[in-house]
Amino acid sequence: QKLPIDTQAAIALAACVGAQFDLNTLAIVLERSPAETAMALWSGLQENLLIPTTDIYKFFNKSGSRSVSNVEANPVYRFLHDRVQQAAYSLIADNHKQATHLKIGQLLQQNSSELVREEKLFDIVGHLNLAKELITDPCDRQMLVDLNFNAGRKARNSIAYAAANIYLQTGIELLDVNCWETQYQLSLDLHVAAAEAAYLEGHLERMEQIAGVVLRSAQTILDKVEIYRIQIAAMTANGKMLEAIAIGRNTLAQLGIDLPATPDEALTGKALQTLDRQLQGRAIEDLLHLPAM
Repeated sequence: QKLPIDTQAAIALAACVGAQFDLNTLAIVLERSPAETAMALWSGLQENLLIPTTDIYKFFNKSGSRSVSNVEANPVYRFLHDRVQQAAYSLIADNHKQATHLKIGQLLQQNSSELVREEKLFDIVGHLNLAKELITDPCDRQMLVDLNFNAGRKARNSIAYAAANIYLQTGIELLDVNCWETQYQLSLDLHVAAAEAAYLEGHLERMEQIAGVVLRSAQTILDKVEIYRIQIAAMTANGKMLEAIAIGRNTLAQLGIDLPATPDEALTGKALQTLDRQLQGRAIEDLLHLPAM
């Protein structure tokens, strides 16, 4: 609180961005130029509350007489300690924190290129999720559902299953009450992805709960197939082979393919006799040259 007001405002928002932040991102959040933002941070650097991770910051000095505006001159800073970040964050009143995160998420979403938005997807979604109670417009909530779905898939592909579960569950919570009527495809995609993420993280009970929602709400067997696949994978991974086979048989039956639950002894015997006749007179090494079955 002994720092200049501009510096306090800058590092408070920087604390919202994260323990480490780059100048261009903070400039977007502050709605000021990178040079002005760097000048606002200068006192924090002098007090060693902020540590530059590269020497690029030297292009921006306190007087602002020299600045580099190209994208490569984008200094990255970090807080000296997480306690310093917490102290800076505490400068924002508790009743303003959600609104601040909402503003940061919206500014990053609106003022970044498509490539940067993709790179900062987790950051944007994180800020907006912290302020989801303030997002009441149906279009904005729909956008946040989409963002959580995309973040969940990206986290899953990065093998960050815990994060994927959080994003996908948040997306489900943001859906309309009658989402299976008004947002059918998105609801289906979200629930299927959430079921898979829960299975991959080892939460089988939760996976089954989500699977049950899909199986009750999906309109066609083809919309249910992916859930059955996840259930089969989960049962197999846990050594429950008979349960996995039962799910597989049930799925195939719904697709018009009936497999017997037990082998037919007569048919098995005839098949073995036929195979025996076909193999007579052949050397074992000849089998290597047969076409793949």
